[in-house]
Parts: sequence; structure tokens; C-alpha cells
Amino acid sequence: MEREATDRPLSGSIELGRGCYVCGPDNASGLQLDFHQRASSIEAPFTFAEEFSGAPTYVHGGIIMAVLDDAMAWAAIAIHEKFSVTASFESRFLRPVRTGQPHIVSATTEPMGSDGLTMSMTGQVVRSDGRVCAEATGVYRAIADM
Repeated sequence: MEREATDRPLSGSIELGRGCYVCGPDNASGLQLDFHQRASSIEAPFTFAEEFSGAPTYVHGGIIMAVLDDAMAWAAIAIHEKFSVTASFESRFLRPVRTGQPHIVSATTEPMGSDGLTMSMTGQVVRSDGRVCAEATGVYRAIADM
């Protein structure tokens, strides 16, 4: 069953995920992104400091992939009500994500697969001028009902 469109906070709302590196409010060394469901999409604003860089002034690509992965996982949780893990993930970097600059990560989902366990997701990182910096697609597999 998919949730009705809404606008609600997500980060920290599941005890199991409170220590998550990307969104866990209890992970002091994590990124602590604040995800929200906005209608049928998931989003979180972020601005990363230089300590998250790969090359000077650019956020490390692995951090960006983690952010995209977490956004898509939240789409499975919030929209499909399925705690899920990544089955496959593909990313594409279009523009650099700069440290010290505001960005938004967002994710959406396709309808649940016919097996009731798999979900296809899309995500993107957008900078404040609206230009897409990175995008991803993934397939997520439910591991338990919530």
C-alpha cells in the first residue's frame, strides 16, 4: 500500500535508522541530512564543508552517491512503506557539487514491482540555480514490512 501524498519529516522517524551515516540524527560523525516527504517525492537540502571534499572545493563523489542512495531508500520507506536495501545503483555526474554551496537531493519512485518487493527509484542533486549536478537510478528490495 502506498502512502497518500503528504508533507512530513522523515529523518529519525525510524529507530533502526537513527544511526545512519547520511540521515541519522544520532550519528555525530554523519552527514545528518534532514529528509522530508513532499507529496510523492523525498528531498533534503545540504551544504557540505571542505572536510567532505575529494578535490579542493568539490564534494567527494562517494559522498554524493551516498546521499543519492539514502534519498532513494527513503522513497521506498516513505512512499511504499517498505524498509529496503539497494539491489543496484547507477550514478552519473553532470556538474561538480561544490563545498560551501547549497544543494538539494531529491528522489522519486516508480510503482512497486509485481513481486511486491522491488522498487525502481530515481534521484538527483540540484544546485541553487536549478542545474542538475548528479543523478542516479536504482532498484531497491524490501527486506521487511514496516
